Amino acid sequence: MNALKKLYKRLQERQLVSCSNDTRWRQLTHQLEGQLFRSRVKWIFAFEPTDWGTWFLFTDGYLEHSNIGPIPWREIEWLEIDSIERQFRGKLVPDREIDRSVMLASILNDCRAVFTTEGTIYRIWGYCSFPC
Repeated sequence: MNALKKLYKRLQERQLVSCSNDTRWRQLTHQLEGQLFRSRVKWIFAFEPTDWGTWFLFTDGYLEHSNIGPIPWREIEWLEIDSIERQFRGKLVPDREIDRSVMLASILNDCRAVFTTEGTIYRIWGYCSFPC
């Protein structure tokens, strides 16, 4: 079974609808490039999301996360980003926390991304089971 048929079958089984397309992911690529947010990703074929990582890379058509190899944008169920940047200052001193929520919300709104928030966590939806 080819990759697209496998994807469509998975979407149908879980009754998920698309919330993002290549254009939105591409816009996010350019806006988030170089930012060091903690993030994790839920791949459509995995039962659990990745662990929190400190980096992710976008290449045209793919996302590479620190905890998962490159996956096509069309196979991202969601991407979570913590809007609090933590800067390591030493072993005896707590990390400095910088709130980047205003900047992140602005980027997501500019890209017209479908996202939800829970505290400082922004979840960007690739697919969802509720109306997008």
